[in-house]
Amino acid sequence: MVDFEAALRKEGQIVDAEFTPVSVDPFDLDRVKEQFGRHLQTINAMLDQANEHNVNSQDALENAVAMAGDAKSLGKELEAKRKEIVKDPNRYVKSVNAFVKKFVRPLNTIESILKTKIAQYNHKLEMARREAEQKAREEAARLQAEIDREAKEKHIEPTEVVPVAVPEIEKVTRSESGAAAHTRKVWKAEVVDANEVPREFCAPDMKLINEAVRAGIREMAGVRIWEDIQTILRT
Repeated sequence: MVDFEAALRKEGQIVDAEFTPVSVDPFDLDRVKEQFGRHLQTINAMLDQANEHNVNSQDALENAVAMAGDAKSLGKELEAKRKEIVKDPNRYVKSVNAFVKKFVRPLNTIESILKTKIAQYNHKLEMARREAEQKAREEAARLQAEIDREAKEKHIEPTEVVPVAVPEIEKVTRSESGAAAHTRKVWKAEVVDANEVPREFCAPDMKLINEAVRAGIREMAGVRIWEDIQTILRT
């Protein structure tokens, strides 16, 4: 006969003779460690046995298959137990994530919209700065030409005209609330014709190579193709 009281006491559901129930913390890691820890000695023994076992006969081969099957079965049992333990917490986490995403998604959209507008405005400022810088260089070049011509007429060494410095745009913009945005210049690249890209910038696609090998290709330049023997274990 099953001693339910003893079983419940073992699981922490009963704390005294009056069957007073207590709640069990679903996130009590010590309980999980206890459930899995009882298998540690068995697993270590199985590991030692696997390391010491030599497959040198049909019997030894069958024993190896049996030992591997036992390990796989225990692994499946522990994995099933793990999934059962985390099932409710995972369901809770997924529910919370899905719910909060309803709020986060529009906030991300707001951020994206405003970052785009900030970037567009900063782009206009940068273009205006570059235009002013170009005009300053042109004005300096014009003035330098006049000074050179006048110096030549007077047979004296001309002075050098330095373009008027155009101040850089402030890289960081801060609000009174403490939020800040900064600009950064980043060079980017986009492939417009894959056939023209230099070979040193192209990586072999192993997915396509493996698909070709599975389809029957046995020779390929720059690729070593060989037959591997794999053991598939089922329990």
